[in-house]
Amino acid sequence: MNTSTLSLVWSLLIPPACIAGAPGDAVMAQLDRIVIPMVALHDIPLEEAVDFVRFQSAQLDREPQPASKGVSILINQPERKEVAASTELGGGGNGQGIRINYDARSVRVTDALAEIARQAQLDLYVTSVGIVICPKAQAPFPNAKAERGEIWQTLYKVAAPAWQALFDGKTLNGWKAAHFGATANISVSDGELHLGPGAPAAGIVRDGEVPARMNYEIELEAMRTDGHDFFCGLTFPVNQDPCTLICGGWGGTLVGLSSIDDLDASENQTATIKEFKEKTWYKIRLRVTKTHITAWINDEPIIEQELAGHKISIRMEVEPCVPLGISTWHTGAALRNIRLRKLD
Repeated sequence: MNTSTLSLVWSLLIPPACIAGAPGDAVMAQLDRIVIPMVALHDIPLEEAVDFVRFQSAQLDREPQPASKGVSILINQPERKEVAASTELGGGGNGQGIRINYDARSVRVTDALAEIARQAQLDLYVTSVGIVICPKAQAPFPNAKAERGEIWQTLYKVAAPAWQALFDGKTLNGWKAAHFGATANISVSDGELHLGPGAPAAGIVRDGEVPARMNYEIELEAMRTDGHDFFCGLTFPVNQDPCTLICGGWGGTLVGLSSIDDLDASENQTATIKEFKEKTWYKIRLRVTKTHITAWINDEPIIEQELAGHKISIRMEVEPCVPLGISTWHTGAALRNIRLRKLD
């Protein structure tokens, strides 16, 4: 097995007998017959909790052949660039920030692992390469360079956070025109919110308290309908500090965050160039956690900005959209399917 993309792996050899027969049946039978007499895990790291179960599975397995005792347990933590496209492993990035508290008697290995996965908010699978614990909503075999496997059983799966619609497609309920000076040309029809070109800016701002300021994702679809500058300036909170994701700025192609360390989207490390076609919908998704700001356009990772050691702010021009709003610059735009989900 190629383990170059696994940064945390505890592994015993999987006996060939466990892979024979109907996929997963032998492995599940082996797991179900191993019962741990007592579990007493008190505020210990995820790695140590998994290591305890792995050791117990080998010690308590009644399989007569020593080489066939126990099963493989893998904690699959992808490389950093892959984490950006999924959900990070807990709060520590490498699993070290996750602590487990678990007391039980006469518990099956499968139940012990499921409880550990539940506390860590990780998915748990029985696969052809062993038991795999991985970040929620991520495939157990995320890297094409890694050995591929087959999922046999799902022992625990983290429920995806529910999306909350922020735009009903019929009215401006929950929003109001951002005060940029000139009267904004804002209309709603056919499930879309239309912003006419501003002079220079136009936009909307959330009317009332924002649903979340940290540990959330916000997603929308946006389309440039007129003009040649940014058609989606998504201003959002990072706890108490505002920031703006610029899509299509500085002549129509710039994407970046304004501002990082007082440098706007054209000057800081988040700046990138992307072609945007007129009258074409683009799905924009942004995630804010305690450690990073991450953004995707059409499900392609485009920004990953670390928060530690950096000042987060906005340009004064988009102040009317604080704390949560969407603006344009000399450009008309259409918006739809605006929604948010909390990650806590």
